[in-house]
Amino acid sequence: LDASLSLNTMQYQWESFFSNSELGEKKFKHQWLPNLAVTYKINPSFTVRAKVEKSSSSQKKEEVRSYNLAIQNQLLSEYGWNKELGIRKRVGSVFLELTAFDFNLKDAIVKRQDHNGNDYFINAGGTSQTGLEFTIESKKYRFINSYFDSFNFLITGNVYDFKYNDYSVDANNYSGNRLPGISNFSTQVFLNVGFLKRFNINYTN
Repeated sequence: LDASLSLNTMQYQWESFFSNSELGEKKFKHQWLPNLAVTYKINPSFTVRAKVEKSSSSQKKEEVRSYNLAIQNQLLSEYGWNKELGIRKRVGSVFLELTAFDFNLKDAIVKRQDHNGNDYFINAGGTSQTGLEFTIESKKYRFINSYFDSFNFLITGNVYDFKYNDYSVDANNYSGNRLPGISNFSTQVFLNVGFLKRFNINYTN
């Protein structure tokens, strides 16, 4: 059993000298961020793990003072709840791991442009991020051979369903659309072959 609790007390102050002199500060509502994980070993080769946590992401300096030089003090901190369930199992000489997760982001900070083409940021709805991640890894196999003496492999991958929740730009509603730049499915493969007792060949794809 792993448990933790943190407190986000984000606040900032600013002072402007041009074109108008201005002094101000921004205080946010304090956020308690719990984290709870439970791991249960069914047998020496099979483990189940569950986790739930709340996270928060405060604004970056570039988001508060945007490219149009205005202080975006109306921005709220992003936050969300993440839930995970995973299994780890050894089958012979191969190690398997599978994790399913569901993360919902609220008050997502997104970029906009004003009529002069300058970037600024606002809170606009949130996202729903669900997916599966897997790992298949072997032990290092040893051989009694004049040429090849060892071999092992690692395969990782994911299946993602990342979408916008309640996201609109002007009169356009993008709720339910996929997040750009994130593949629905991907895999990575690593192979290692040892030969002549002193050389290794690594292959990655």
